[in-house]
Amino acid sequence: MYQNIKHIFFDLDHTLWDFDTNSTLTLIEIIDHFDLENLGINDSNQFIATYKKINDSYWTKYRMNQVSKDELRLGRFRDTLLEWNIKNDEMALAINDYYVAHSPYKTKLLPNAHEVLAYLHKKYILHIITNGFREAVTVKMRESELNQYFDEIVISEEVGFQKPHPRIFQHLLSKKNILSDECMMIGDHYEADIVGAVQQKIVAILFNPTKESHPYPHQIFDLIELKDFL
Repeated sequence: MYQNIKHIFFDLDHTLWDFDTNSTLTLIEIIDHFDLENLGINDSNQFIATYKKINDSYWTKYRMNQVSKDELRLGRFRDTLLEWNIKNDEMALAINDYYVAHSPYKTKLLPNAHEVLAYLHKKYILHIITNGFREAVTVKMRESELNQYFDEIVISEEVGFQKPHPRIFQHLLSKKNILSDECMMIGDHYEADIVGAVQQKIVAILFNPTKESHPYPHQIFDLIELKDFL
């Protein structure tokens, strides 16, 4: 099944870069930096869980072009604060600015990321395809020492299309002059990464570290599994 593979496309957040851990660390800093306990936010776990749910919702809307980048960045913290009856857009923007400035510098990766990438880098040409924002992706890749493995880093904001839109995959195929049946996509998001790739006739593997029940047949639960068949 994988004999013709020459290029491997990786998602970044939640697949290589440990978004949940790095985000949580930054949100804990935010609670202290903005003295949110004095505003009634005295349960950090609840604050983080509320933000995560709201942020995920905004990213879904962003992928569907229902909100802009600026609307996402203001709205996710504005709506989180509103859950504690704090109506303060200025504070929401300040919190977002802190988050954007500090979160990308966190360097926690998913288990075995460096080991697997070092192994695959010797055998395949690796690329990143991400829906992240350019300024954050650039810092994450540099600070986490990921640039050494990748030939091309495709960022949706620069291309103008987000996964699963076919144009972001076609952009990379065309730029590198490669065929879809020479490629594999590895990512954690079924709709964005897997459906998007499969629609372009690209073999796709769902990275499912939480082992959630999912009908898609081609899954791995730890990146280290890639060494078993690639």
